[in-house]
Amino acid sequence: MVARRSLSARFVVCFDIPDDSGVTYEPSGPPGHFDIRGDLGTLKRYLTDVKRAVDR
Repeated sequence: MVARRSLSARFVVCFDIPDDSGVTYEPSGPPGHFDIRGDLGTLKRYLTDVKRAVDR
């Protein structure tokens, strides 16, 4: 699943991605938001936190 430039997401995730992981990212939207690209299995390894039901 890919969400591009969507400000309607109902969750926030945090990753700790090492430089040599093969995952790429670039800033997008408001400060602190990034487009992240990589293999789903790789991304799951670096997932550190998930917050759900974020008020908008």
